Amino acid sequence: MAYRDCPCLNCKDRSHGSKRVACQTGCEKYLSWKAKEQELRRREKESRPYYSNARKAIIRNRQMKRKSGRQI
Repeated sequence: MAYRDCPCLNCKDRSHGSKRVACQTGCEKYLSWKAKEQELRRREKESRPYYSNARKAIIRNRQMKRKSGRQI
């Protein structure tokens, strides 16, 4: 049983048992991978101006109503 996202091969060895937890917290491969994934997620979130497509549609409809002079 391995950590699903840990790239370290030692984590996949069942004989280590509780050492897997120490491997995950101290593994340099894991820590660098985790930092890279967090950075990618942060960039993706910043590049997306809307939370979802539904939210995007609501905002677009409100903007169109404002342009036509209707009250919201």
